[in-house]
Amino acid sequence: MANGIKLRGLVGDVDRVSVQSSEDSSYLMTRRRFNFLPAQWSQVSIARDELKVLKCNDGTAVVEIKHLGGPHGDLLLDYGGERRYRIRDGQVLRVQLERNKAVFLRCQDLQFSKSRGAHFLA
Repeated sequence: MANGIKLRGLVGDVDRVSVQSSEDSSYLMTRRRFNFLPAQWSQVSIARDELKVLKCNDGTAVVEIKHLGGPHGDLLLDYGGERRYRIRDGQVLRVQLERNKAVFLRCQDLQFSKSRGAHFLA
């Protein structure tokens, strides 16, 4: 079981936003083909001990994040420096990604590995 989130790129260089994961493969978000069409949501799952990173590689973009809920509690979003947001079930948050800045997503019930040699940045 995993928590679900939806991502949607609104404006800017959305096709340069990479979604990286500690457990899954990375991919780039896609932009809408025509400006008069609404932006498409893409569903992403996030496991209990997984860390997702949204990073705009070049340029700036605005991304909407919607938490769909799940068994591992709320979603925590680390947005540079000391800013941390808690996204509850059904809540939508707009994030502006600056050039080469990253946003970290993780579940509330994250458990750090205690085995020797395991390093996990959060």
